[in-house]
Amino acid sequence: MTRILAVDDEPGMLKLLAMIVREKTPHTVETTNNPVEAVQIVRRGGSDLVIADLKMPGLDGSELLEAIRAFSEIPVIIITAFGTEEAAAETRAQGVFDFILKPFRKEQIVLVVERALAWSALQRENLALSLVTGRRRGAEGHGIRGSRPLVALLLVAALAALWLPGLAARERRLATPVAAAGAASGEPARHVD
Repeated sequence: MTRILAVDDEPGMLKLLAMIVREKTPHTVETTNNPVEAVQIVRRGGSDLVIADLKMPGLDGSELLEAIRAFSEIPVIIITAFGTEEAAAETRAQGVFDFILKPFRKEQIVLVVERALAWSALQRENLALSLVTGRRRGAEGHGIRGSRPLVALLLVAALAALWLPGLAARERRLATPVAAAGAASGEPARHVD
């Protein structure tokens, strides 16, 4: 089960975030008003996503993000009532997933949480595929490298098997009105390439 950590110095905001996550998502939520404790929770692998306030005593949200980025790439969402373009730009440069202004709608939190978790899952999947196919990151460019051409061929075949049925169904839907129009006019249906 996905674990979300909410960090805010305001107890009311922590209760609201916990309520939104519990009522609107299948995820579990842990809350803390202590940003230093939040770093420890993330470090021991206790969270898949962090939602943090920008303005907090001790570590503010930007410093919390920096501390987390020192050892983890989990998505971090910053919420604030003091949103400025500078603050948003600074946190984006540090790797924040999203920056949400208070007041916010419940649906906005849910949408951003789901997007962040989907992005995180894709990042893990990309890493796994990179390891399987032997692809190396770097300035060499893109593509599948390494000594595993059979694995690469199987990967391409699997992707084609997923993609081609959708393409064939779409072509059938597109061809049906053309054939029906030809039949209505008395002309035989023709396939055009």
